[in-house]
Amino acid sequence: MVGYQTEILTFAATWAPYDGGDEHVLPTFGISLEEYYRRVLHLLDTPAARSIDPSTILRIRHRCMQRLATTTNVPRRR
Repeated sequence: MVGYQTEILTFAATWAPYDGGDEHVLPTFGISLEEYYRRVLHLLDTPAARSIDPSTILRIRHRCMQRLATTTNVPRRR
């Protein structure tokens, strides 16, 4: 699991300066954007994130919170 955690965090840190990469999440990790952002948020609080610059962690956390607020507040069709 550690390799997968590192891969997700590396991906998030690589794309952090560009506020992008969403289109690559499903093909790269096989998970929805909502699940990706939940996992990244969780991983930011683990030892796996120690190698990431604190300012980058803040940027990633902010992006995750923004995206989760957008994806979880979308009304569903009936």
